[in-house]
Order: sequence, then C-alpha cells, then structure tokens
Amino acid sequence: MHMGKRIIAGLLGTVALLGNVLPLGYALEIFKDFGSPDIPFWPNAFGEVVMCAIAIVALRSGVQFLKFALSHPRSPDKPAYYRRVRTSLG
Repeated sequence: MHMGKRIIAGLLGTVALLGNVLPLGYALEIFKDFGSPDIPFWPNAFGEVVMCAIAIVALRSGVQFLKFALSHPRSPDKPAYYRRVRTSLG
C-alpha cells in the first residue's frame, strides 16, 4: 500500500511541476505588458499576482509530492507525528 501511495505522489508531483510552466509562462507574458500605455496598470498587476501565486503553489505542491515519493519509509524508532511535523515545516 505504501508503494502505491508513493507512485501516485510521484505522478502528482510530476504533473504539478509540469503544470507550473503554464501559469509561469502567462506571468512572463503579463510582465511584458507593463510598459504598454494601452493596457491599464491595476488589472495587469492583479493578473501578475494571481499567475505568480498559482505558479508558486504548483511548484511547492510538486516538490512536496516528489519529496514524499522519493523518501524512505519512516523508521520504527521515530513516532508517527515526527514525519508530519517535519514535512509541514519544510
């Protein structure tokens, strides 16, 4: 059962990291529009913040899933909550 969870986590992590490219690309395109006088500033800034936030969340989620997929099973000498606390902090 643990191996299945790690495989699924690896697939989700890979998809999240690859999915990070799309909002990051849109954020870079929106960033180019800041110099254009035809495009209003605030909607452009809002779009930039939203796209960057989506990209950062996808990156963080992908890294966390891949860390779980590549990590070793918890050792029996450590309590179960130790891994949850360490994962939430890092």
